[in-house]
Amino acid sequence: MLLYFPSMHLEFASAETPPEVCFLDPGFAEQTDGRSVRPTGLPMDERSAKAFVQESLRFGEQFPNIKDLSYHAVGKQENCFDHTSMAIRSELRARIEGVSTENDFASKARAQSLLLLAYSLEQRVLEVDACQEGVQSGHDKLAMALGFSEDDFEEMREMGLQDALEIPQEPAPLSSTWRNVFEAMLLLTGCADYYTDDPQVLADLEEQGLVGAGYGHGTFKIPAWKVLGLSKADAKRPWLNGEISVSYSQKALI
Repeated sequence: MLLYFPSMHLEFASAETPPEVCFLDPGFAEQTDGRSVRPTGLPMDERSAKAFVQESLRFGEQFPNIKDLSYHAVGKQENCFDHTSMAIRSELRARIEGVSTENDFASKARAQSLLLLAYSLEQRVLEVDACQEGVQSGHDKLAMALGFSEDDFEEMREMGLQDALEIPQEPAPLSSTWRNVFEAMLLLTGCADYYTDDPQVLADLEEQGLVGAGYGHGTFKIPAWKVLGLSKADAKRPWLNGEISVSYSQKALI
């Protein structure tokens, strides 16, 4: 299995992404196609996962200031499910039985919770993008109705007014925090083969000396902790000790 990172939706990958590349479903997708992969043995099943996301979003809406939410998260980091319903918490804790250690279960539960929220964020971004496309189409039709020509648009660009009729494209929502998402993927899936063409990821890997500059495709094999930019292996995070293969396309860097 060749798994894409850090995004979990095909829409955030480039058109050059190979057809054999799969996309992670952390237990939330209502429908999965041939390119979606849901790991087995997840701490939360689909019903619990959806309830967790819904309650987390409602919980976050209580904090108009993101700093207040961050302060609460730091104070509650020993249990990332404190704000969820008793039913979900009871079910999660009941599933500890049969798992090697409670820490192992808790780590996977935290990883799944992070990926669920990231997956939900991607969905919301896609919904906003769809709305923006509709607005942009309306702008274009309005410009045509008003008789704007290509020369008019060129003049607007020179005057810095083109932004009035164009909606800027935002980067993939997980690019800036890709290391957190990627570590959660490593822990939850146990996958050893990954693919990316995300510009921010490639820029960071180039800075680490793992990817060369310029256009091209490549693959490198390295312990997972080095991909995350750590200086050494962490005994408390054994899922980062194994060697993984990362394939990439650098076209996004041009």
